[in-house]
Amino acid sequence: MHMSHQSNSNQQHINLLDHIQKYGTLIGIICIAYLQTLFPSKADFEKMTDKFNTIEKKVTELNFLQVNMTQQQVKLADIEIRLRQLELEIVKVKTSIDNKSKN
Repeated sequence: MHMSHQSNSNQQHINLLDHIQKYGTLIGIICIAYLQTLFPSKADFEKMTDKFNTIEKKVTELNFLQVNMTQQQVKLADIEIRLRQLELEIVKVKTSIDNKSKN
């Protein structure tokens, strides 16, 4: 009985190995194919890289434009201050001329 139990156990191991040989390769290929779908292909990766480069260029351009716009706003503020000073000077000159003409 001990011998038949061991023989039966060996037969089960042989059957298991036989099934692994038959279906293991197919299951392995299916697993690899599935795992490859989880990651981008080389072409997809290159497209993403190109998009990231384009986005980076646009961000750099926006940064430059923002700095340029800030500088222009400062210049405009300086011009407005100077314009107000000139307007005050004009009013002072007109007032001075009016006072002299009345005298």
